Amino acid sequence: MHSRKPSTAGDNPVRLPSREPASPMSKETLRGHFLDDGAFRDSQAAFRTSFSWKSPFQWLSARLVCLRSIQALRLIIAISAATILLQTVLYSVDHSDMLFQSSIPASANESIVADDSSLVGVIPVEPNKAQPTAPSLFVPSFESPPAPKSDIVLISTLFGESVTKPHLRFFLKSVEDCGVDVLLIGSPALNLPLPRNVRHVYLSWEGLWERVKQRLPECSLDVKERAGIRQYKVIDIKPLYGLLFADEIAGYERWGHIDNDLLIGDTRNFLTPQMMSKDIISGLYHKNTWGPFTIFRNIPKVNLLFRRAPQLCEMLRDTEPWGFDEKFGKDGNNMHEIIGKALQDPSLGLTIHRGVPVGWDGKDYNGYKTCEMKCPPQSNPGPCKLIRRCRQQKSGAKKCWVLGYGNIGPEMEVILCHFQYGKGSVNERLAAMSTTELEALYKHDFLLQDREKGFRVPDPKYIQERKEEQRQHDELWDDSDSEVK
Repeated sequence: MHSRKPSTAGDNPVRLPSREPASPMSKETLRGHFLDDGAFRDSQAAFRTSFSWKSPFQWLSARLVCLRSIQALRLIIAISAATILLQTVLYSVDHSDMLFQSSIPASANESIVADDSSLVGVIPVEPNKAQPTAPSLFVPSFESPPAPKSDIVLISTLFGESVTKPHLRFFLKSVEDCGVDVLLIGSPALNLPLPRNVRHVYLSWEGLWERVKQRLPECSLDVKERAGIRQYKVIDIKPLYGLLFADEIAGYERWGHIDNDLLIGDTRNFLTPQMMSKDIISGLYHKNTWGPFTIFRNIPKVNLLFRRAPQLCEMLRDTEPWGFDEKFGKDGNNMHEIIGKALQDPSLGLTIHRGVPVGWDGKDYNGYKTCEMKCPPQSNPGPCKLIRRCRQQKSGAKKCWVLGYGNIGPEMEVILCHFQYGKGSVNERLAAMSTTELEALYKHDFLLQDREKGFRVPDPKYIQERKEEQRQHDELWDDSDSEVK
């Protein structure tokens, strides 16, 4: 090893600090040095004897400056991180719809409806292609539900094969300008364009029962057990919509349950101020509720009427439908009887209007009834007009029975046409048509529908006469109405 060369007298030697310990200082002395600048300067000379190259206080001061610089740097980093986090949160709020759509499967994304001034297009789903598994429960977005466009929202559920039924497109066509909002709930995702007043919430069959279980924990429902039951059981859940979908209907004055195997007309125009002053509007004059169409005021005392059922949990646990939404549930376990008793309770002050002009495709002594749907052209949007007409019998009878209004003339505008009995044959006829024929039928502004012939375009003579005459013409009805072949 090389030894250090001794320094000469002419060199400027580097003085190393002494290894001898410095004189101890009390805490009071150190505190005084920190607080008194004069004492700090005086201390330099006293300590140079122990540390020849620099004062320990100079060293401490340098360290303090360094520490303060590090703390300042940390503070700057923390402020920068907080700024970036705040910008990220603000961006998430502004683009929550994009973030939400990217968080669920594509098949569910297609049914999320944006608010637009025109029809909302959806990305077509390739048939026979396996779709990603959607979440069992509806995933809430980062923002509140869209603001209501109307004071009423009608709820209809779609599960399984019902999503693909051909008649569904006619329902959507009729509902486009009905004056109220429509909420479709179910799965799979809809492969159809949705009108701007229609919103779809993706919810599986099991997810629906999961909501029932969460809202009514006292019933101890087995969700897995309900996976394979008939989806017609949904009729027992309709009266619970006000509770189950409280978030989705928030902001609406009223909500209602409605079937989708029907055509709907100028709904809001039919609901007069006298009707709207009531807590419940039933579609039929002889029922307090009607499954295809009933409207409720969106308030707790009305939304929770179903809890008055004597065997509510037993009904929900049963895998068979009870008909809870109308008057068929046994032993008072139906909304017709529950509402009837509630109307007699002065503490509730409940009010009801029974009967609106509706029609159906049943058969009575005047034969099968026919619904005429006249929709305005796309260039001049407006509500579709539904006219209920009866076939004239050989006996000369010209009156027909329209539910809720008794005997009326052979022609009358109605709020809806329910093809309850003929939807099977209607869908069979529609399914047998070619794509070109179906498209022509969907786009036509003037359609007829009845139980015997289904949906069809009337012959040109019929259309021309109906445009020229705005009054009843029984002689216009003819069996020669042409069907789309």
